Amino acid sequence: MGVGRHSRRFLAALLCFCFLAGAALSGCRKSGLSLGGYPISGLASDELLCVGDAVCPLSEAMIFVVSQKNQYQEAYGAEIWQVSLEGESLEDYALRQLRDYLGRLFAASQMAEELRLTLSEQENSWVSQAAADYLASMGPGDREACGTTQEDAEDAFRRYLLANRAYEKVLEDAEVEVSEDEARVMQIQQIFLSSQGLSGAEKEARRGQAEQLAAKAAEEKDFAGLAGQYNEAGETELAVKRGDLSPEEEKAVFALSNGEVSGLLETEEGWRIVRCVNSYDREATAANKERMQAQREQEAFRQRLEAFLAEHPAAFNDSLWESVSFSRYAGEASANFYASYQKFFEEE
Repeated sequence: MGVGRHSRRFLAALLCFCFLAGAALSGCRKSGLSLGGYPISGLASDELLCVGDAVCPLSEAMIFVVSQKNQYQEAYGAEIWQVSLEGESLEDYALRQLRDYLGRLFAASQMAEELRLTLSEQENSWVSQAAADYLASMGPGDREACGTTQEDAEDAFRRYLLANRAYEKVLEDAEVEVSEDEARVMQIQQIFLSSQGLSGAEKEARRGQAEQLAAKAAEEKDFAGLAGQYNEAGETELAVKRGDLSPEEEKAVFALSNGEVSGLLETEEGWRIVRCVNSYDREATAANKERMQAQREQEAFRQRLEAFLAEHPAAFNDSLWESVSFSRYAGEASANFYASYQKFFEEE
């Protein structure tokens, strides 16, 4: 069973942007009211959010609230809720993040409809099994407090799977790929001379010293030894990737082969002389490529979801969300939506 090669990046993609910042401010068609603190009278007392005409009840959203709480407590213990972050309680912080996450998840699942994505008969069977598995992991106290039913759980798994499918489709259409050269990481040695705080005459004199040093470095076999004498930067050996240097420096440095030494490279801060130790650090390049790929995927998805929300107004029932609290739910068992999801849908 599996949902595609991008499934493990889907959770990160849902953290890309604030739901209400991306949502149109005209309100969903069900509410007919704008966002920004105004009452959402068109939503029922138990309806948390809407995108277009589709509505998510609080009882379904509570699946993610309980899962979030239990994930935190499993990792850090029940005392974690006593922690504060810059004057804000961890509970307030986590609920604020979860609020936007739910909005993005619900919007993405609705976007799947527009993309004409559906689930197979087998997948719908797995949805029912995953929902039952999740409910079985909930303690009676949680089930009673949340009011979560089999139907709610099935809707949650179905939405999550469709949203994940929409993510894959967006990336397929966007064709976001990172080349080896774009991601390439080099290992270099450097000698840096600063020009900061120098007068015009002092800079000219320093430039002359830098030019002499560059000429010496081109002939010197022990570049590291020379750097030990003259380098004014904090590091002599370092890894660089595209974007770490100025455009002029990057062009010169990334054209070097192993063992080659650059000429004198001028920057706003001073002058740099570089020796290429390894023009292609394979392991570091692979890690950088994965990071860049994830960033591009998330950006492509963010843009597509924002465009969808611009055409399908959304609203969130903030007054209802204010009644949600981690502390009032017992968490008698480690109910975890994502653990149940992985049993039936995640690739190993």
